[in-house]
Amino acid sequence: MQRWEPRTGQELAKFNVGPLLPDGKPDVMIAPGPAPNEVAVIVLGNPVVPIVDITTGKIT
Repeated sequence: MQRWEPRTGQELAKFNVGPLLPDGKPDVMIAPGPAPNEVAVIVLGNPVVPIVDITTGKIT
């Protein structure tokens, strides 16, 4: 997952969601998180939804 500045094309953040996917399962959705720079990684069929700060890589 990457975040870009649309006006300049500069990459602002990068995070590999692969380790959060069971068996590399591609059935995943990324949604806005509760705070700036956070996203929810929703793996279909998994009741746990990790929140990731894409600027630090911290998973909660």
